[in-house]
Amino acid sequence: MSFSIKKSFLRANPGFEVQAAAHAHEVREWLERERRVAEDAKNPNVAEIERWVSCPAPQAPNSVVASAVDELGNVVFEIEDDDPPAEEVLRSKKKNLEMLLRSAEASARSSVMSQNKRPLHQIKVEEIAAADDVLRQQLVAGAEQSSMILVDAYEEKAARVRGENVGILAALAAKIGVSEHPVLKKLADLPKPQFPTVDFAEDVRAIRPPEDTALLDLNESMLAAEAAITRAVAVALSDIDDLTTETVDDYKIPDLTKQG
Repeated sequence: MSFSIKKSFLRANPGFEVQAAAHAHEVREWLERERRVAEDAKNPNVAEIERWVSCPAPQAPNSVVASAVDELGNVVFEIEDDDPPAEEVLRSKKKNLEMLLRSAEASARSSVMSQNKRPLHQIKVEEIAAADDVLRQQLVAGAEQSSMILVDAYEEKAARVRGENVGILAALAAKIGVSEHPVLKKLADLPKPQFPTVDFAEDVRAIRPPEDTALLDLNESMLAAEAAITRAVAVALSDIDDLTTETVDDYKIPDLTKQG
């Protein structure tokens, strides 16, 4: 009966089959030597000095090798397939690829800005945003004050023109015997002037300290790089999910530092 050796053992011990073959060869040589010793012992015509001398049997390097070679010097082991199911192997390989991808993602994000620098950077961005809000409010307040002056001037002129027009139309209506003319009502309901809304973004940028603007520009480029990395990771995760037993070993983790 042959000795059974698991395939996983052979993978972990790639030199085992060579060891077993070498030990089998030694056993056969020892058996041949012992055969000659026995023959010489039966032949009185062989001089003592020419007789083969018996020696101990060769020792295997370990018990597994010893079990894989029989008493005649034949390699007799069989390989037992203990590999997990193909589906389980595929899941394991995909999981490993996902771990490699997450590691690559962390490295790519660190290349945009190290984790240790991110907290202070974010604090500065928020401080600049708060300062921008104050500045924007000041600009809006100034604009509103200017708008009120324009509105007052417009309404004053509009009232004067409206009064003149209403007077003319009222006199005309009285002459033709019309007590209420539609045009009079329209003149009374004229809307107030509308002024365009301005966000003052360019004004804030021009007034803000240059170093603050440079930091915000850096932040915009960082956000774009981070978005590109996020998308590349999402695509890679989807690709990994689609891998099969035939394709999983050929998949390569994308270089996330070259996105965008």
